[in-house]
Amino acid sequence: MKNHSEKEQFQEILLELKRSKEREAQLHKENQVILHGLSAISDAQTKEDIFNGLLNVIKEFVEFDNAIVVSSTDKDSFSVLASTNPYFDHLTWRYNDLFHRACHDETIILFQPHKTNEFLFKNTELQSLFSSVAICGLKSHSGYAVIILACSKFGAYSTLEKEKIERFMPLVERAVIDIDYKERLNAMVSLKTKELFLSKERFQDFAETVGDWFWETDPQFNFTYLSDTKINNTSIISQNLLSLISNDFINSTIIESEKRLAPFHEVEWNPDIFNNKIWLSLSGKPFFDEFGTFVGYRGTAKDISARKKRIRDIQTAKIEAEKANKAKSQFLAMMSHEIRTPLNSILGLVDVFHSSLLSEEQLDWLNQMESSSQLLLTIISDVLDISRIEAGTFVLNEQPIDLLRSLNTSINFLDTRAKDKGINLTVTASQKIPKYVFADATRLSQIIFNLVGNAIKFTNHGHVVVKVDK
Repeated sequence: MKNHSEKEQFQEILLELKRSKEREAQLHKENQVILHGLSAISDAQTKEDIFNGLLNVIKEFVEFDNAIVVSSTDKDSFSVLASTNPYFDHLTWRYNDLFHRACHDETIILFQPHKTNEFLFKNTELQSLFSSVAICGLKSHSGYAVIILACSKFGAYSTLEKEKIERFMPLVERAVIDIDYKERLNAMVSLKTKELFLSKERFQDFAETVGDWFWETDPQFNFTYLSDTKINNTSIISQNLLSLISNDFINSTIIESEKRLAPFHEVEWNPDIFNNKIWLSLSGKPFFDEFGTFVGYRGTAKDISARKKRIRDIQTAKIEAEKANKAKSQFLAMMSHEIRTPLNSILGLVDVFHSSLLSEEQLDWLNQMESSSQLLLTIISDVLDISRIEAGTFVLNEQPIDLLRSLNTSINFLDTRAKDKGINLTVTASQKIPKYVFADATRLSQIIFNLVGNAIKFTNHGHVVVKVDK
């Protein structure tokens, strides 16, 4: 009996030793895999490589179909930092109790994720991917990070997988920190690259709009930089700005600016090398080294041929327009004169008919004819005045006139219109006004008629007063 008991104890010791060796072998394997994973993570160049290196290690010991790393910098919402499936990249999570526990050194196993608000999805296809979930997280200097392992098989995770994940936490922490660092580094590089691209694009846009050719010279105007060795497909052979220009007036302008260390702006140049078909506008300014010593000029040469052509076209069009306007004015003057001649004959015949025996109805027709003729004569006079003004031949018919009498004639005509609107129209004249003044009675009447007529037209109540003073 005693021997049997000792034999059982011996068997238990052997079994425990076997289990210990198996655990030791398992731990050794895990350590080897972790070390291999750390090496892979250290050599990784991108966050995807770090993420894949981490998953390759975990997959050796923990089963999963998909994995997601989410992070947050404001402790408010978590966004996807890396995932095994682009389908997850749009997912976001609010900072919740599960993530809080995971980020404070707790590994969480969810046997029924769909019963939690965090993993309840309206999309049934997406929901099926989260039948079992394991969560672990960490708190880093830049915020919080959580890794989510998801399996489509129910009950895939147990306390055994939880212990394995917890043993891998140093590796997880290193990987997630590296992923976060790579993400921020990539974002910074992307931002700087974008800024550099925009700066380059901005410079190119400025170059295309501000100047066609950039140059730099030393103090003797020898070229030290040319943005292009050709202008309009013509090679620049000369190594000196002044030799290239070869124009005494332009060169003297530039030399005078150099003596004063002053810039020069938009000096127009018609180069011989282009057979005088191209116009350039030269601009330059001096630049200095860090000690304030003058070291040369920098500037641009802008093609202004199109602008020169537009100016010539505008000048030509202006001359043609002036010719056409003069011809029109001459035509209007001639036509006004030609129409006035037969119209005067008609008015003369109307006067003759007035002295003949006519019925009342015929006399009314004659009055209408005379009124229409007078109106037409006034219109012709206005057209003739416009044509004379445009032709520069308009002359006032100035002679001594009774000023107040001329004013009263115009005012009396407008008084009826004012009374129809219920407006008082009055004229006040100073005692200093002489009886006769030197003026054009017709033009004066036109001015009074227009000014007072407009005053009556745009006054709905009140009064209109005409004051005459010396």
